[in-house]
Amino acid sequence: VLPCLYKWASGGAGRLRFADFTLLLYCFWCFVSLCAVHGVSQGLQSGGIQFIETMGPYLLARCYIRSAEDYYRVTRLFYCVILFLMPFAFFEALTGENILLDLMRHMLTTHPNLHDTRWGLRRVQSVVEHPILFGVICGAMLGPVYCVLGYAKTAPKRYAKAAVIATTTFLSMSSGPISGLFAQIVLIA
Repeated sequence: VLPCLYKWASGGAGRLRFADFTLLLYCFWCFVSLCAVHGVSQGLQSGGIQFIETMGPYLLARCYIRSAEDYYRVTRLFYCVILFLMPFAFFEALTGENILLDLMRHMLTTHPNLHDTRWGLRRVQSVVEHPILFGVICGAMLGPVYCVLGYAKTAPKRYAKAAVIATTTFLSMSSGPISGLFAQIVLIA
């Protein structure tokens, strides 16, 4: 966050815009609200993480996704990550074993491995904290993958890439991300 904040403030991300300041004001307002409701100590902690989680991705995109080619490359990177996670997600759904999280546990401190099941399958958590988050992360890429990576491609190629995203999202077996998938499909249609 700090390098991006510096780059943005020094003009390295183009001229400062109204939207930049409204997002900063939003983060400040959240901090003030959290302090008023929960006290300064809790407000600093929660407001700080809220700033990192809100301004961090915004500034990362604002500083480093500066062209259509940049956006295409980022979309392709996310697609490749989901494509990489897909076989591990199938394995986890069918066997209940989270290979990637277990591997990372040998090197780092990780979050607990959840064992929720639905329809006789394990809800895929993969490398994130909860199956809902896994579904949201994967599902958010359906529209960009279909529209950006599928641009000027044949229908079977567009549908195949979208099917990878939809299938991986579905393995989270979470109603929120699956609803988001259907909303994107309706908008695309």
